[in-house]
Amino acid sequence: MFSISKKHAIKDYERLKEAAFKACALRQYSKSLQLIACAAGQAYHLNFRYADDALEGLLEKISTEVLGQSLELPQEEKYLLYDSFGYDNRGLTQQYLHALDTMGVQYLYLVESREFNVNGNIAAQVARNPKAQIIQVPSELGEVERLDYLFAAVKEYNPKKAFLHLAPWSTVAVTLWNAFPKVERYLIDLTDHAFWLGKSCSDYFIGFREYGYSVSVRERGIPREKLLNLPYYPIVASKPFAGFPEEAKGRVILFSGGAYYKIYGENDAYFKLVERIVNENPEVAILFAGSGNEKPFKNFIAKNGLQRNIFLIGNRTDINEVFRNCDIYMNSYPVIGGLMSQYAVLNKKPLIGYSTSDIPCNFSEGLFSADLHYKTTYTDIDEFHAELNKLICCKARREYASNYAPDVLPTPDSFAVALKQLVEDRHPVSFSDFDVHASRFSEVYFAMENNYLHKYHAIKFRHLGFRSFLYFPFSSIVSLLSVLRYNLDYINKFIGRV
Repeated sequence: MFSISKKHAIKDYERLKEAAFKACALRQYSKSLQLIACAAGQAYHLNFRYADDALEGLLEKISTEVLGQSLELPQEEKYLLYDSFGYDNRGLTQQYLHALDTMGVQYLYLVESREFNVNGNIAAQVARNPKAQIIQVPSELGEVERLDYLFAAVKEYNPKKAFLHLAPWSTVAVTLWNAFPKVERYLIDLTDHAFWLGKSCSDYFIGFREYGYSVSVRERGIPREKLLNLPYYPIVASKPFAGFPEEAKGRVILFSGGAYYKIYGENDAYFKLVERIVNENPEVAILFAGSGNEKPFKNFIAKNGLQRNIFLIGNRTDINEVFRNCDIYMNSYPVIGGLMSQYAVLNKKPLIGYSTSDIPCNFSEGLFSADLHYKTTYTDIDEFHAELNKLICCKARREYASNYAPDVLPTPDSFAVALKQLVEDRHPVSFSDFDVHASRFSEVYFAMENNYLHKYHAIKFRHLGFRSFLYFPFSSIVSLLSVLRYNLDYINKFIGRV
């Protein structure tokens, strides 16, 4: 009843696009932006496409009609970081702020998120720099009001360069930055594996690995000369270690983690991996830290009597300490965790993962600045288990596997130096692009949605509220039942958007 096919998703996507164009023609700009954001949210969720030039053109049109263009040529060497998120210790906000601090430039941190913590680490970091300013967009403003507010703020500050740290559906931000063609605009390609908006409002695109470069060339149609590369590093938050379950003490700790959706799919392949690991290593303790729906994993543990070996330890704020105290890190599958892979290497822990060869996004080797010297991604299931068994049984092998070179990850200071050189020289990246197996990757996401996530219909409510029924009258009952069954929190959160 709730299964979503690719044909169904594309049909809904095109209906949202058509409605967005009609709303714009009627000068209903807020409604048009909400419809575009909904379409982008669904494309991001299911990965059935990576870019949309028609929607980018519509956002350019809205920008022209609502804001016009600021043609002033910036005179001072001022920077701006525009942030859709403002989350402490997540994304790349703090990495870029630290780089701007190190560069000693004057900058404005402009954050759009309603969830920004004014007492958090990011706010404190900006406050420590006398050359920095911070502006948070008032949360009560609607789309057009936010555009007016943001346009005035950017025009008054008049930056020479801007870094755009955007959510894939940031329609307000893309509309805004289309109005500033004289500013040198760099889009930070944060989610290189999925759909995002931002082609139309950016001069350059800063990626972090070869995979994202191939997606941009092959699937987004971005000219190679606009693609730059800057590998990043994880933010280490100092938190006291909250400990491990008592039953895990004195045993080899195999740690894994990430958002739970990353391990759901591919016919329960991840569950089969951990079951075999336990069968071949009865004394190992597998710990999983994650956020999201843990119920399928709990059910698997109970059904197979694995309570002595597998422990779900929650969404840990002391994640760096968890890595420091584990013995091995195993990547998630069918979607890996890039940041988690970096934490493993940062903490000198053996990194290992399994993936089929036709999902190149899962190859963790591409996340690092230099060769890891040790194979981390296995496409043969028996080879994977053989190597993991050796790591579990042999401390010397773990030490050898985790003897990474110092330059595998950038340091905060080397990242700052590289960013400075990047914006001064703008040398395009020289990767060779390869087949990203887009259809195969999309199949993984459709399977996760239909078997575990059930978020598809909730995205409509998140962006449109109950007005989504106006655009999907024939599926409105199915949508409502789906949201009631799986995502009642979305109704509670967005019920006011009628």
